[in-house]
Amino acid sequence: MTTATPRRRRACTPARANLAVHAARSTGADVAARVSPRAGVGFAVRILLLWAVAFFTIGCGGGDRDLPLREWTFHGPAGPPRPVVLPLHLGPEELPRRDSVYVLETALTLPPAYRGVPLELSWPAFGGHADAEAAGRPLPPLEPPRAAYRPAGPQRFALDAAATAAGSLTLTLRVHHTWEQSAWLDSVPTLRPLGEPSPHLRRLELVTRQGAVGGLVALLQVGLTCLLVYATDRRRRAYLWFGVQGLSAATYPAFTLGWLTSLVGSLDLPVMEVGLLTALWTSVYFTHTFLALGRSPRVLDAFLGLSVAVSCVVVGPFDATRIAAPLVVLSVAAVIF
Repeated sequence: MTTATPRRRRACTPARANLAVHAARSTGADVAARVSPRAGVGFAVRILLLWAVAFFTIGCGGGDRDLPLREWTFHGPAGPPRPVVLPLHLGPEELPRRDSVYVLETALTLPPAYRGVPLELSWPAFGGHADAEAAGRPLPPLEPPRAAYRPAGPQRFALDAAATAAGSLTLTLRVHHTWEQSAWLDSVPTLRPLGEPSPHLRRLELVTRQGAVGGLVALLQVGLTCLLVYATDRRRRAYLWFGVQGLSAATYPAFTLGWLTSLVGSLDLPVMEVGLLTALWTSVYFTHTFLALGRSPRVLDAFLGLSVAVSCVVVGPFDATRIAAPLVVLSVAAVIF
């Protein structure tokens, strides 16, 4: 009868113990060296392709009946009226950088399918509050009005069947110029039958609203989780930088959704600029900490610090976009390159 001999355990020598401790404390550079960059690139490409498919297929089941209104007459606070074709940016020589009101007016002949039926006047992705009139009669808004100095979504108005019965229509948009980007007429107002879905507006909703909500939730979750990891182990300093980066970058989708405007009013743009600059700054510290690259370049620290200081000083709604925002763009380029 054969008796099985139990396997003897190998003694844990000091050399083996030191090897285990060294493996447990491997640096970020060691971890990064073992990660294949192709995996991350492939995942990013798949996400972008999925997003593109969703973006371009929304609304493909029905026709787009939007009637673009590109030709208008601009009435500024000073100077004679002049014809304009949208999109365009109005310059300071015709629209001063202060609170004011300007008017856009157009006269058009409606197509037969648009006569005698209720219509919707929509102005998507425009940064200024507008009041609409048809033949001198105010049009009721389809979106609830907000007291903020700038809108955070498309502006939509209803025209009843009586207003379109004659076949000819005069539309007036009275715009409240409250910040620099209310002079940027980057989108074109449209007319469409009231109640019909608009593929263009649905795509815009996907990007500006649903995309912003998803980005905000993801950034807050990642940022808070990383800070929690750092709170449990202060040696993991890379998690501190990554957590601050995520929370700081969350100011951008909060600005897009208008939630930041509800909290701080017209200071929302400077707060977003400081948040983005902080996210850029901490991304440099995260990279240098995780990959054990040593101290970040002092020149880059000085430039980012100067950009933050300018964003904190230049806070006016007509100056922040024009002066501080270009520094944010230059900071992004400096960090990348």
